[in-house]
Amino acid sequence: EVILDSIRADTQITTGRMLNMMRAVSGYGTIQTMLFLPNDSMFAVSFADSAHNSAEKTPTWYGWNDLFPNHEEGIAEDNSQQHQGRVFLYSDLLEFSKRKEVEIFDILGRKLEQYSIQKISSGIYFMVSEKRVYKLMVIKK
Repeated sequence: EVILDSIRADTQITTGRMLNMMRAVSGYGTIQTMLFLPNDSMFAVSFADSAHNSAEKTPTWYGWNDLFPNHEEGIAEDNSQQHQGRVFLYSDLLEFSKRKEVEIFDILGRKLEQYSIQKISSGIYFMVSEKRVYKLMVIKK
């Protein structure tokens, strides 16, 4: 909730700001810190040593293909729905009338314009409707 509120309040979030937020929350005893950037298919990880906690150290970045060079395409999900070449994964059934206003934000907190929703790229998004936040993962074929 706190991170979602922070992302919605400041749409100019950067990787550096995300790392600073992790450092602020981590305290002095954090053994491992991980940052996931799904739109870039990358994540960063750092580990504590005897002198520093993990959030104080410069993370090592990995691309998805570095870890899984021969992975196959596709995802299996019980509640998935195929629609025009995209797969929408959801944990709850989401039904909205055409008149209901919905705002969609990317993982960096940037609001998507209405005209770009049809051209949405693969990634994790937050959909806000009537003060409720839904998490949405979109995967293109």
